[in-house]
Amino acid sequence: GGTIRFVLADPVSLQGGSFGFYSGTAEFDRNMDVDPSANATLDALFGPSVSISAGKEFSVTGAATLLGEVSLTGGTLTVSDLANPHFLQFDSGTLRLTQADLAIGAGGLCGWSLTVAADMTMDVANTVAVASDARLSIDGGRFAAGELLNFGHVEMSGSPSLLSGAAFANHAFFDGDGAISAPLNNAAAGQVRVTPGERLAFTGSGNINAGVLVVDGGSIEMSQDLTNSGRITADDGAFRAGASVSNTASGSIVGTGDVTLAFDGGLDNHGVVGLSAAEAALRGDITN
Repeated sequence: GGTIRFVLADPVSLQGGSFGFYSGTAEFDRNMDVDPSANATLDALFGPSVSISAGKEFSVTGAATLLGEVSLTGGTLTVSDLANPHFLQFDSGTLRLTQADLAIGAGGLCGWSLTVAADMTMDVANTVAVASDARLSIDGGRFAAGELLNFGHVEMSGSPSLLSGAAFANHAFFDGDGAISAPLNNAAAGQVRVTPGERLAFTGSGNINAGVLVVDGGSIEMSQDLTNSGRITADDGAFRAGASVSNTASGSIVGTGDVTLAFDGGLDNHGVVGLSAAEAALRGDITN
């Protein structure tokens, strides 16, 4: 379960005996060409097909250039940057980028779309940018970014989908069902939406909405503070805030239909709050 570190580029050769790598980290302290067909060290560590299975981590402190197929099957692949990602067969486990930014869109590492399915974790230490017309789908997996900038479409689908990071700036469309620990900054052009059966649970602090939060059935939940200068509209379903909400002079919060607006941490209102149906319910302390 420890770490074995390789500094020299020369392959390791055994002079009799055997070597078994059953768990732990194999770290290569350099930029590295990863050629499964011509690297005896990789063969000894991960087998001739380079399969990174559960309990094993293949770590490259520099950039990794894949020259043949590498399978990620429950283990961890850690690189500062990754070239020729089409050679990576990502079935399960963790892919970690420690230095490079990740662009989802034209010329990006993953092309125009990236899906993080169940049993997958993707961890990008720096910035992830989703371009206009590009899509990031978190489909039961876990996605972490130092900063996520969305100008396209980010969608989540089902437990235990998790989006985490230091900041999430949404300039386009975000929807679905999952948990978000990154603080939300929903810009003027941004829209966050849930439909029946969906739940978006935001647990980060310092949330800002200058765009539109739409509850069309389902629920949006904010467990930490929110400043709203945009619109929050709920037509059936629920909007719940567990901490303080500040509705600025330009902000509006409107509920229609069978909807619950719950401000358990209180609402400081300087804008518009309205209900337009007998079934609508408003809860919490409101300072107007």
